[in-house]
Amino acid sequence: MLGYAVNRMSGEPVNNAELNFYIGSKKIGQGKTTDGVFFQTVNPDVKTESDDKNFPVIVGNYGEDVLISDPYLFFGYSGNKYFAYIYTEQPVYRTGLDVNFKGTLRLNEANTMSPVKNKDVTLIIKDSKNAEVYKQVLKTNEMGSFNGTYKLNDEAALGTYTIYVNIDENNSYSANFTVEQYKKPEYKVTVNPEKIQYYGKDNLTAVAEAKYFFGSPVSEAEIEYNIYRIRYYKPWWKYSEYAWWYEDYYENADENQMYRGAELLHTGSGVLDSEGKFNIGYNINEDFKNENQNIYRYRPYYSQSDYKYIIQAKVTDKSRREISGTSSVFVTRGGYTLSAKTDRYIYKPEENVKITVFAEDFSGNPVSTNFEAAIYKSTWSKDYKENKEYIKSLSGKTLSDGQGSVSFDISNLNPEGYYNVEIKSRDERANEIITGTGFYVSKGDMWWYYNQSGSVQIIPEKDSYKQGEICRALVLVNHPGANVLVTSNTDDILYYKTEKFSGTSKIIEIPVTDKYLSNFEINVNYVFEGVFYNSSKSILVIPEEKFLTVTIDPSKLIYKPKETGEVKVRVTDSYGNPVRNAEVSIGVVDESIYSIKEDNTKDIRKFFYGNRYTSVSSSFNNVMNSNGSSRLISIYEKFNLRSTSDKDLATVKGRFLNRSGNPVKGAIIIIDEDYYAAVTGLNGDFEFKLPEGKYTISVYYSNIEKNDLKEIILVKGQTKNIMLYSDKDLNENAQVMDHCQVWRVLNMLPEASD
Repeated sequence: MLGYAVNRMSGEPVNNAELNFYIGSKKIGQGKTTDGVFFQTVNPDVKTESDDKNFPVIVGNYGEDVLISDPYLFFGYSGNKYFAYIYTEQPVYRTGLDVNFKGTLRLNEANTMSPVKNKDVTLIIKDSKNAEVYKQVLKTNEMGSFNGTYKLNDEAALGTYTIYVNIDENNSYSANFTVEQYKKPEYKVTVNPEKIQYYGKDNLTAVAEAKYFFGSPVSEAEIEYNIYRIRYYKPWWKYSEYAWWYEDYYENADENQMYRGAELLHTGSGVLDSEGKFNIGYNINEDFKNENQNIYRYRPYYSQSDYKYIIQAKVTDKSRREISGTSSVFVTRGGYTLSAKTDRYIYKPEENVKITVFAEDFSGNPVSTNFEAAIYKSTWSKDYKENKEYIKSLSGKTLSDGQGSVSFDISNLNPEGYYNVEIKSRDERANEIITGTGFYVSKGDMWWYYNQSGSVQIIPEKDSYKQGEICRALVLVNHPGANVLVTSNTDDILYYKTEKFSGTSKIIEIPVTDKYLSNFEINVNYVFEGVFYNSSKSILVIPEEKFLTVTIDPSKLIYKPKETGEVKVRVTDSYGNPVRNAEVSIGVVDESIYSIKEDNTKDIRKFFYGNRYTSVSSSFNNVMNSNGSSRLISIYEKFNLRSTSDKDLATVKGRFLNRSGNPVKGAIIIIDEDYYAAVTGLNGDFEFKLPEGKYTISVYYSNIEKNDLKEIILVKGQTKNIMLYSDKDLNENAQVMDHCQVWRVLNMLPEASD
């Protein structure tokens, strides 16, 4: 937990404020603020209590001011204590088969992943009707793994089965597999285009082929084929060696999402020849004009993009079973793609900007080509119109690896601001190919006049970081001179610092340590004139030192039935060095199974170290007052009590009256100026309990503060009845009465009024 105490109007940090941290009814720490901040580590056991009031509260004081956190603040529990990677050797089974399963457990603690060694876990399998069909206690090995086999009986229920792994009473994880009475497909359909890339007026040709899994062609079967198109743009990260990692972060790689928005262009049909083949032809007529349609707004594609054509073939054999296959080709304006990036997004005025250009054909081969990079400085008017000032053009060339770079010296300019870079090249047909990138130049304290967004902006220097690097980000705020709390968060708060801005922008620096295992979030908070300003930005971390590469080399590619085969497995680390004693799982599965159901087991590297949701939240108490009554626990806190029984405490009953003798409702009874004892009812009546001792009674009502109205001496087990007046002189002259006298006086009073 982190508390940040500031002056509500100026936003200045408050030092030496006394803060007390609670979770529910349990006090977990206290301390004084430095630069407005007090940080308290929370024991994980506290966060997992089964208490319906298990929420964080910060209560403190600074001089005569009282500090309290937002009463609606809560803990996010999305952070996992464990990660359980559970899978089966194939996604679907028939009844009567063995289901082989395996799991690997990691403890996620203090931002480290450690194997859960030699621990008993309970594994339960439930069928599609939620009936428990398997239960076994298994022990993890030194790698934190376990495995087992479940035998499906011949009458097993069909549908989705769930594997539950219960680590303890608070931590349970699951995975699924499917049981079907399927018939394994006997053949496979493939679509083989003549080439991978076409131009806008070319003739697309492809061969659809159907083969039985034992090798013979599916001859004279009926075929129906469809051709779809979808816009295509290749972002810079597609050129990276970590493209497989970036795809989960930047876009949904699910097949249904990849082909979302596809447009049907052509449908045809026919019959396969004696070799199980069919020739598909389609005359492309693409002008690449922008039709300003909004159906692609869910992807960051350029409006004038290339296309991907999807060719789908559906073959129906003589037994009337249908199998389909798909392939895709690119239909493009040019012979290759361009992409570009700067080595950072933010530069200081004395630095050089390095612009790297990538060129690659549509088969993934690097392209050597010349390019021109035109640099423009962009400014925005108050009506949000962009003005582009031409600065300079640079010439460059991509080399045999498809990469080329140019440098831009900004030291002799008045450079602070945002810059666009437009990059153009021409292929062998003189088709123009265009891409672009951009960067910021800032000293870190520049007033960004064109920041009209009305919100806090966070602009990181790069798209991703590795452990050991410094994450630099430009932060833009709305008020010059703001005092800003900057944190970096995962499931925990890993970094915090108060930053004083001189203008409306500043470059902040966050060290990326070994605690950053995946993505993290930069969170920026400040207060100005009673308004809370907050923004966050997710940053990708690639923990390459955690990655292993596994290669499988079979003794031969084709075996005859009943032959014995061998496979050689090799494991290397991120530097290519061999890894000893790595735990390896090998499954041998009939390829036809994947025609029934795809294997959706997540890449183990992405499962443990992939993109995660950040569960830390920030909240600001934006109200000036709060109403309520003290909880019973406040008596314990105030008087350090062990019991609140009648025989151990004194009971005080009475009525609060104004100077005219009329009862006052809604008045707050305060003991010794800091204990909130009771609130008067409609007739001014009140009741509270206290330990034995001498006390001073004060009252607050209608914005009136009445201190030291009456002193009382209490004895444990006693019930004392009192009349309390808003005038201290009346209280001093009044006598303490017995219960009967109070009853008579109260019943002679006039009706209650304000």
